[in-house]
Amino acid sequence: MSGKLLIFVLLVCSFLLVVDSRRPPIQHDNVEEDCEEDDGGGYDSDGRPNRVGATRPPATRQRAEDDWDGVEEPTDDDYLRYENTNQEGICLLERGKCPQGDWRMFKRHNETVCLKIYGAPYTIDISTAAKVCREQANARVMTVDSDEERRWIYSTPLGGNGSYTMMFIAGNRNRECKANPHVPKCADKNTAFTQSDGTSDHKYIYSRWAPTILNRFLFGGYDDCLAFLTYPHAISIDHAVQDFTCDKHTLNTVLCGVTVM
Repeated sequence: MSGKLLIFVLLVCSFLLVVDSRRPPIQHDNVEEDCEEDDGGGYDSDGRPNRVGATRPPATRQRAEDDWDGVEEPTDDDYLRYENTNQEGICLLERGKCPQGDWRMFKRHNETVCLKIYGAPYTIDISTAAKVCREQANARVMTVDSDEERRWIYSTPLGGNGSYTMMFIAGNRNRECKANPHVPKCADKNTAFTQSDGTSDHKYIYSRWAPTILNRFLFGGYDDCLAFLTYPHAISIDHAVQDFTCDKHTLNTVLCGVTVM
């Protein structure tokens, strides 16, 4: 009896093994990895999901082609190209540009500059004038270098409205002539005043000077600064420059400038 029972048990086990071997395998659902857990971020700076197992290469900005690459100093042909393509006097070169606003670019003997006239509703001294320029694009007080610049001055709201007949420009009486302005050397404008604007050769400014140095004594000192005549003085007048007091008197405006290249 025990032998028959053993045979029966063996037959049952064999049957179960056959049935189990014919059963299709169980398909387990694939569980995706959690990007946030793996990469610590989830999304990049542009809002795109991070990729697992790969590092996104840094974005590179496409640089525009520049036909001035390798050109250190603009040539006359380059300036001519600028003048022919900017008939409205836009302050823009491919290697430099004026500060934002209604600045105007001029080519001088050795430099290119951008100029703008700034003013105040009250009279200013030369220190305030210089501060106004510094606060505007880190500019400095500049001189007038040509008839072209003079015509532009007369076309501006502050240089051509008749309310401000003169403005501060660069230049000051030198230390020796401040102490004794009446010695022969200091009676000559070419030696009495220091031209501080290094972008100009100053030939124009000396050729437009009044016949004599005024040497007025105001506010406890002589006229140690320079003023440039604007409208309503005729633009054709030769004597457009004169020595003027550095203190607050009648000037509200100043010629500011920056070097472009």
